[in-house]
Amino acid sequence: MAEAIAQAEGFNSGPTALPARNHNPGDLKDTVTGEITLYPDDPTGWAALYNQVNLMLTGASHVYRLDMALSQVAVLWTGGDNPDGWARTVASSLGVTADTTLGDIAQGGAQ
Repeated sequence: MAEAIAQAEGFNSGPTALPARNHNPGDLKDTVTGEITLYPDDPTGWAALYNQVNLMLTGASHVYRLDMALSQVAVLWTGGDNPDGWARTVASSLGVTADTTLGDIAQGGAQ
């Protein structure tokens, strides 16, 4: 799922893409400032994204619930900036639909 999110965020779109410049494949925001986080390197950014995905798929997230469809996750993740495109990209990468829930993904083992 982390790879799918990185694709939706444009991490692999080239070195000038904001997620690539920020070493932040998930385009994650700082929980205090709300600003997009700048990580020191790609491994640190990937670790943060994998941690977020783990929280989401284990039901430990304070924001995302296991009963949320990818289309609902997309609205929160993107802040309303093209959530349909984000959901389609993530769903397509995972081989599911945008109506698939995080719980369904967790049961299937997609991470």
